[in-house]
Amino acid sequence: MGYVVTRSVNNDELMHYGVPGMKWGVRRANHQTIGNKHHSRAAAAIQRDADNLRKNGYKSEAVAVQKVADKHRTKALESQRKYDSKEINSMSDQELRNRINRLQMEKQYTQLTQKEKSAGRKFIESVLKNAAQQTASKYVSKYMDKGVRSALKQTRKR
Repeated sequence: MGYVVTRSVNNDELMHYGVPGMKWGVRRANHQTIGNKHHSRAAAAIQRDADNLRKNGYKSEAVAVQKVADKHRTKALESQRKYDSKEINSMSDQELRNRINRLQMEKQYTQLTQKEKSAGRKFIESVLKNAAQQTASKYVSKYMDKGVRSALKQTRKR
């Protein structure tokens, strides 16, 4: 997504004609998506434009375009916060379905992309886990015994 930015004879002016091919009144993204994809994508594209302008020596134009990118970025963050803070009771059925589907897909993805552990690694992990549990159990019982004995001594003294 590129912006048409021209420089006039007067260096104090910056003209902006919008996104090439964009129609008036047509929205490019659904504004109820997670994190508002429209603003996220716009911020990234405008940031690239600002970087290109800065790289080509148009510093004042880059500053103006950077401000637009920052506005889109803050709107995307606000939208994300609004989405994250929404309580289940206030969600519509579709929003709840979308959130559940997203969580299920993330869970499936992590399960599918996990590397298989070798038999030796599984064995070593189980041995270490059992040894740690036994050691912890011994220390807990030892110090519990000491605590109970000292409590009994104190009650006998009274």
